[in-house]
Amino acid sequence: MNQLKLCLILLTIWTISAESNTSSNLTTWCAAFKEDTANVTWTGVYKDLFSPDDDTPNVYKFVDMGNSFNYANDGLYHLNEMSPNGVWGKKWDKNTTVDPQITNISKNVGKTSFESKIPMDSPNRNNTDNGALNFTLTYGMVTLEGMNATKVLRWNGFYDGKGGPWINNENKTVQMPASDCSNFWEIVTEVHTKCTGNTTNMYYMPTNMTCLAAVPDNYYSELNVLSPCDPSCS
Repeated sequence: MNQLKLCLILLTIWTISAESNTSSNLTTWCAAFKEDTANVTWTGVYKDLFSPDDDTPNVYKFVDMGNSFNYANDGLYHLNEMSPNGVWGKKWDKNTTVDPQITNISKNVGKTSFESKIPMDSPNRNNTDNGALNFTLTYGMVTLEGMNATKVLRWNGFYDGKGGPWINNENKTVQMPASDCSNFWEIVTEVHTKCTGNTTNMYYMPTNMTCLAAVPDNYYSELNVLSPCDPSCS
């Protein structure tokens, strides 16, 4: 295993502003959410705040416009992930079949499905085929006491908000509740890489001063703007 991939597994993340936001509960965020139809920007780096089926901390999502080689220049919005457990999406592997996209966009509302993440032999394959991982995304803003307005994507619940059966990690079938607000992705403004190892190959990108120990090997070629690593992250 090379150094960058090892560092990714051992990912250490410090947050200055975004981390404090997650202490607020989901109900508070849902109540504070306001749709924004005038300044919609789907692309960016987001922090996953309240995933109902995954409690892994420090999960970052990337929404990319498909105007590069990895996306076959298709012009669609593609979803990708980087977390302490690894990565998925065409941002990292142009040959992967795991490629959720935002489709059926109308102003600040779009549809997506995580169906491509579920293997054919998964216990949840039947649930997925029945729409378990279909979601509606709504672009907007959340303003809580003591924080500036932050851009977010609001997610509804399983089965496009209707709820339904899902097999959990204990192999038990549970009923996921109906919900029009089950999670938020919060856009972040600065993700910096830590200056370790071969610093000539370490970069940071504009995503609130979140330091990453490392990123996947082909991460750098996918960035639109490259800058030196940030010494303050060392």
